[in-house]
Amino acid sequence: MNPLQIILLGLAAGAAAGLAVLCGAILFVPFARARRAALSGMIGASIAFALTALLLGPFFHDARSLADMAEPFGLAALVAAGAAGLCAIMILRAGQG
Repeated sequence: MNPLQIILLGLAAGAAAGLAVLCGAILFVPFARARRAALSGMIGASIAFALTALLLGPFFHDARSLADMAEPFGLAALVAAGAAGLCAIMILRAGQG
């Protein structure tokens, strides 16, 4: 896969993580704060997924199919989920006080 495809996958992973953050945050805070948390989670997840997948790319350069890329993309998805959660918590805590 070329780097542009990995970055586009990062954007898709970020959108999915942002939607998950929105669905989770809307249960506890008003919609405006949940939307801000979701946007920050989306940005954090996109960056984390893309950077992790790009950094793992040289170790899996001989992969020919998506099945061969399951391990680095799975790890990148876990990192993206963690980054989305951290970014959302940061935004939600900044609104308190």
